[in-house]
Amino acid sequence: MDDSEREHLSERYDPAGWPPSSDGRITIPDAESLDLEGWEIVRARPLPVPNARTAWSGMFEEHDKDDHAVLRVDIIETSTAAEARDQLLALLGQFESPLVEQHRTGDLGDVAFGPPGGATVLFTRANVVAGLSNAERHIVPVAGVARLLDRELLARLELPMAR
Repeated sequence: MDDSEREHLSERYDPAGWPPSSDGRITIPDAESLDLEGWEIVRARPLPVPNARTAWSGMFEEHDKDDHAVLRVDIIETSTAAEARDQLLALLGQFESPLVEQHRTGDLGDVAFGPPGGATVLFTRANVVAGLSNAERHIVPVAGVARLLDRELLARLELPMAR
C-alpha cells in the first residue's frame, strides 16, 4: 500500500480512533485443528501475504444443514499488532462498498469491520487478522462464526512476560 492509499484509507477508517490492541502474540492454528462448532473444514491452502509470518485460507461447510452454507476463512499472522492493523487497513481498501463500517459492539476482536447484512467481517486480535465471508449462494451471517474464531484465537494468546 503506497502512502497516498494509506492516507485515503486512514481518513475513511480512522485507525487512530480504533480501540487498543490485545497485549501479547498469537500463533495461528492450522485450518484442520481449528474448532468452529457446527462447521467442518473442506479444504485449506496457504495464503501468500507479503510480510506475514504465516497465512492460510480455508473453506468451511456447515454441519447437518440442507441449505449448504460455505464460508471462506482467511487468517493472517503478522509479527506485531501494528502490522496486523496495517494489514487490516489494506484489506479494507479492497472493499468496493462505501457502506463498510466499524462494528462497535466490542464482542469481536480488537477492532472489526464489515458491510451491513453480516455476510462478511474482517477483524484483528493482537497480531492476527481474520476475514470471514460467504462462499456459496446461500448467504448466512458470519458474526457468530467470527466470534467462535475469535475465542479460538484468544485461547492461543500468549501474554508478554512481566519484567
